[in-house]
Amino acid sequence: MLAKLSQSALEELLSRGSHAEPVLSPLVGLRERYMQALVRFDATGMQALLAQAAVAYPPRTLVLELLAPTMRAIGEGWTRGEITIAMEHLATAQIRSLIEGFTRAVPLPPDAPRIVLATSEGQHHDLGLAMGALLVAQQGVEPVMIGADVPFADLAGVLDETRAQILVLAYLHELPSAEAKRVRARLRALAKKVPLWLAVGPGHSLQTLADIAKLLPTFEALEDALALRFAA
Repeated sequence: MLAKLSQSALEELLSRGSHAEPVLSPLVGLRERYMQALVRFDATGMQALLAQAAVAYPPRTLVLELLAPTMRAIGEGWTRGEITIAMEHLATAQIRSLIEGFTRAVPLPPDAPRIVLATSEGQHHDLGLAMGALLVAQQGVEPVMIGADVPFADLAGVLDETRAQILVLAYLHELPSAEAKRVRARLRALAKKVPLWLAVGPGHSLQTLADIAKLLPTFEALEDALALRFAA
């Protein structure tokens, strides 16, 4: 077929293909509708949209293409003054409930390896960590989700009791310089007890700990690290 086309016709065909609009996931539209319902405080409508997505898509797709992008959009909206704290709390409660339900439903063997997930002192947001816990469970690893704002002294005790093979700590926000110095010292001490993985974004000051911790800038990086660590 292509052999019969003139050179000009072939160039036009290729040009049209190079300028084709990207194919968007149906979840993009669903996310937009969820945000529209959120600003109206339409909790019932929001819940219905999440239920619709939960039936149609596997948990991993929901995390990567709907839930995480939705929470990022909410954070950006809050920065612009378009989303209130009340709206953020409503969406967080709904999304957390969905994630935790999926996580509980993942069948794990009694001898599954364990990973502790938490945020340390002063880090108050752990919804992204809960999404990570779901991805951990889907890899056949038991996530011990401790939550947010956990004192360093308590983390050491949790590791002793759970005999976890890895500690994952998430840092959503940057640390003040004086606090960062103290946190780095505490993290170095923890890394002597158990392998330490840090969920930090690009440019975060804790990336300087790459010599003692595995850095996880994305959910995909977490999945890759799990696959490598627990390869059969």
